[in-house]
Amino acid sequence: MTLKKALAWAVEKNPILLLSRLDQEKARDQGVIAKEPFCAENTGGSGLAYSGGYPTTIDAESSTF
Repeated sequence: MTLKKALAWAVEKNPILLLSRLDQEKARDQGVIAKEPFCAENTGGSGLAYSGGYPTTIDAESSTF
């Protein structure tokens, strides 16, 4: 193992650095969550639907004759 690889491995496995990376990700995610209600959301739909008959029962099953 080279010195460069050993240092990279040590930095990657250091628990203090690992916790700080997780805290950073958590803060970033919380920022995204906080901004979400204020972001525009584009949705679309025609509102058209097809009905094949008229309801014959209370639970609205349709029947055609």
